[in-house]
Amino acid sequence: MIKGRSKLLFIFGAITLAVLAVAGFAWASSIRTDLFEIYVFDLPGTPAVFIRTPSDHRVLINGGSNAEIVKKLTDTLPFYSKRIDMVIAAEPVGKAAGGLIDVLGRYAVGKVFFAKATTTDGVYGTFLESLDEKVIERRELWAGEMIEIDEEATVEVIFPARPGDFEYSNASGPQILLRLVYKDNSFLLVGHAS
Repeated sequence: MIKGRSKLLFIFGAITLAVLAVAGFAWASSIRTDLFEIYVFDLPGTPAVFIRTPSDHRVLINGGSNAEIVKKLTDTLPFYSKRIDMVIAAEPVGKAAGGLIDVLGRYAVGKVFFAKATTTDGVYGTFLESLDEKVIERRELWAGEMIEIDEEATVEVIFPARPGDFEYSNASGPQILLRLVYKDNSFLLVGHAS
């Protein structure tokens, strides 16, 4: 009888320790330091940029051509967190938006911003269809617009210009160029702009 009770106590103790360890990890991961984080992920196709503010607002710019972006985000965010507040599809091509299809499937995405483009890229078309299926708020971006990430961080759209303000070539669609501003710091994100 004592051996059976000891085994039961051991199992109960091990389970309790495991639960406490997971809870402690989750609690420690939830404590945010006063850091403005910028991650640049080297992905197949096009690099992606992930931004996380001290108030835990999350922005993803581009997603590469495949699901590798999900692994990068999983390595960066706490395992239990499945939220991205804003996605910016800066290029209307599959090499930049293919991974975003997988992001939409795995994470709760708040808003999506993109450049209006007439494209025959099937992957980019699938990305836009995924937005319709998930009923995600989306909006086109134009030069001069400001997007507020939180009370201390904004994104200023430098390009694309509205039709009539700039003549686009048939060789490439309008790509979004951004200036990220946090307090007194700013970062210019130009992607593959020529």
